[in-house]
Parts: sequence; structure tokens; C-alpha cells
Amino acid sequence: MMDKNEEMKQFCYADSVLAFKQISEKKWLNLMTKNFKVVYPKFKLTKDQCTAWRDCFRVMQMALANTSHPKNTTIIFEYKLPYEGGRRPDVILLSSSKIYLLEFKMSDHFVKPDLDQLLAYQRDLSEYHLESRGKNIYLILVYTGANCAKDINNKKVNDKLNIYQICNKACICSPKNLKIECSDTKPIDWKRWVKSKYEPLPSILEAVCQYAKNEPLPEIRTANSAGIGKAFKIIKDNVKYAKDNHKFVVCFVSGVPGSGKTRLGLRLVYEEAEKTKDRAMYMSGNAALVEVLQYTLAQNKKDIKKDSEALIKELFNVINQDSIDMNVLVFDEGQRAWITDDGKINQPLTIMNKMEKGLDWGFLLVLYGDKQNIRDKEKASIDNWAKNLQPSWEVVCPDNFAKYFPRNAIHHTYEQLNLTVCLRSHTAKDISELVNLIIAGDKEGAKKVRKNIDDSFPLYITHNRNIAIRYC
Repeated sequence: MMDKNEEMKQFCYADSVLAFKQISEKKWLNLMTKNFKVVYPKFKLTKDQCTAWRDCFRVMQMALANTSHPKNTTIIFEYKLPYEGGRRPDVILLSSSKIYLLEFKMSDHFVKPDLDQLLAYQRDLSEYHLESRGKNIYLILVYTGANCAKDINNKKVNDKLNIYQICNKACICSPKNLKIECSDTKPIDWKRWVKSKYEPLPSILEAVCQYAKNEPLPEIRTANSAGIGKAFKIIKDNVKYAKDNHKFVVCFVSGVPGSGKTRLGLRLVYEEAEKTKDRAMYMSGNAALVEVLQYTLAQNKKDIKKDSEALIKELFNVINQDSIDMNVLVFDEGQRAWITDDGKINQPLTIMNKMEKGLDWGFLLVLYGDKQNIRDKEKASIDNWAKNLQPSWEVVCPDNFAKYFPRNAIHHTYEQLNLTVCLRSHTAKDISELVNLIIAGDKEGAKKVRKNIDDSFPLYITHNRNIAIRYC
């Protein structure tokens, strides 16, 4: 077993299959209970959970009874997926060439959400978990209340069938029919696997908390390869230019959904506020997002130096001030700036005028998601931002935005300010487009895009809110 004092405990039990076969149920259950309280302190350990563990222990003891190389395969219970809020597969069997993910259900029939849960674990390991990349991952659903699982995709399964294949590398079976052969002859460094780097983009909330605690975000290979680091350096250089030369600069960063625009904005605000002591603020027209960000920071106030509400504001609370005294202002979702037909509300113009009124220099970072407008009043295309540009402002933007602005207003253009790589699941861009087409009522267009989304991303459409709630 791993050293008891190890800081990064990620599981309730881990050892070779050989050791697992020799441990008593009582001792194993005591270890599971003790470690669960350490690994998952925010989760309540219930009687039902302990009952499920006993079922799982007995099934796995039988399933691994006749393995040929039990020393070379590791069994892990309740592995805590990094950055995933406590999500955890029930059982992982880990060898040098393959991974088995097993999910146990105290039921006698198959339902689709069970498979979706398991497919999500597979996605997280294969796409984010560095030590799992390149390994074959096999999925098994075990229904402990059944002689065999029934009613799969409206097809009755013969009770005599040992294992039923649902999709590629995924199957279901009853406890009595589960047999797993540990045949790998090469040992596995399972401790290295457990401590593996996890390389998705951290969620917005995690990013906010880390910056609020003066902790730099971890260097993420995926983000760096997508150009996030280069874009941020360009932004910082132009903030310095504005400050040193007492200029007003508006900088546009465009990008596909999930490309890291918000991450850039939050990073800029916190670095400017904490390191250079310049007045900086992040704002968004998405009131719900702002409320969640503020609330999350408020829960960590003991660990942060600044009030969350001083750094993250709802858009309308900013532009309704007589003047804006923030030298660095981030406008997230800049494509959603309102401009009404009668001109009474013109958010781009209002922001620039009020910054200029109260400051001797200013830097406005506009994070612009193309084709993400959601309300009729959100007509602030890049063309409308350009029309409202004041003579005293200089523009920094992606190369493809330059055509909208007067040539003498351009300070510099950079291709790196157009973020084209999605840092979420590789299907995120297609999914965003699909949702837009569905909302627009474009049935044929939605059908075409749907073909580009592989089956590993669960996708359901319903008009019934209660059905959606029950699924979630």
C-alpha cells in the first residue's frame, strides 16, 4: 500500500490483485471506511454505500479468482479523478497495457445513464489523465441485483448470456458471470499512475480561487500548445505600453467556445491587481456567472486579500457609475454588449467614454466569442465596436479584425489573439454549433452537425423539463 503519510491520497484502497485476494472482507472494509473520510471529507458515508462496497468486494473476489499474473495488475477502489469534484469510478483494474473501469449498480436492469456515467470516466482518463493515454480502456457495468441485466436498448437479453456487449469496449454482466483474466506479464508502476498529471483546462471557479489565493495556475501543456501563453504575453506587453505611454488601448481576443478567453481575462485581472497594484476588474453581462464567481470567492475569504466583489462585477453595475476608475477592465463576452436601435443604450461607447473620463491611461480587454449572441439587443458585432471607437483610443486585435478599424487607430495586430483551439472536449465546438442550430429551428443543419459528434459524448434532446431533471 502507499505510504500513509502521502499528501496526495487519491483512493480508498489500492494494491496488487494478489494482495487483494488475500485480504479479509472486514479488514478491507475498515480500510475503505477510514480512507474515505480522508479522501472525500465533504461526502457523507452512508449505510447504503457500505452495503454496496460489500457487494463489490465479493463480486471482485470471485471475478479475480483464477487470474494468471495477479502480481502485475493493481486494483483501485474509489479513485478520485483530479479536478472533478469527487467523481470516482467504483473499481479500476490497472495493468501495463490496459485499464478496466467497473461500475457497480444495486439494480436488476440496465438504464442508459449508467453507461453515460462510465463513458464519461473513460473520456476523462483518455483525454486528461496523462498516464492513461495510449492504454486500452474497457468498460464493465455490473448489476448486482440481477442474474443477468435485462432490457438493453429495448432488446431482451437471454438469461443464459454471460456478457452482453453494448458498444465498443463496453459491456454489462451479472455478478456470477463476471470473470477477469489478469494476463499482463509486465509489472505496472501504479503509484506513478495514481499521481499522474491531469491536463484539462481548470474550470473557471478553480482558476478564480487559485488566483485569489495568489497561486499561479499550473502550466498546462494543452493550453500552452493552443497559444494561451503567447496570447497572455501579448496582452501584458500592451498593458505596459498603455501604462508607460499614458494611452487608452482596447484589445480584442477572439476565439471558439472553450478556447480559454475567460481564463485569460481572469488571469489578467488578478495579476494586475496583485502584482502591479493597478486597479483592475473583470466584468460580464452574464449576471449568473458573476454571482457564482463572487460567491465562490466569498467562501475562500480567509485565504484571499481582496474582496471578491471588488474584482468581479456584473456589467450594469459598472457602466452605471459616473466614471470608471479601473485602469484594466476585462469585458467578457464582448459580443453580447448591448446597443439598442434608438441608441439610448450603447455599452461599448459608454465604457470607453467613462474610462477616459476618470483615468490618465486605460486598457480594455474585450473577450469576443463569435456567433455567441443570445438576445435581440446584443448587436455589438465587431463592426459596431469599431463604429464607436473614440479618436483617443488605440486598437490591438487579431489580424482578421483589422479591416473593421481605421488604419491610423491600429496600434498592432497579432494572429495569436485569435484562439482557434478548443480546450474542452474536442467535440465542444460542434456541440455549441449544434445547440445554436436547434434553437434556431434549423433541423437539417442540426442533423448534419450531429454526424460530426461521436457517440462517446452523450446527447439527448427533450421538450420535457422533468425528464431532463430526472436524467441529471
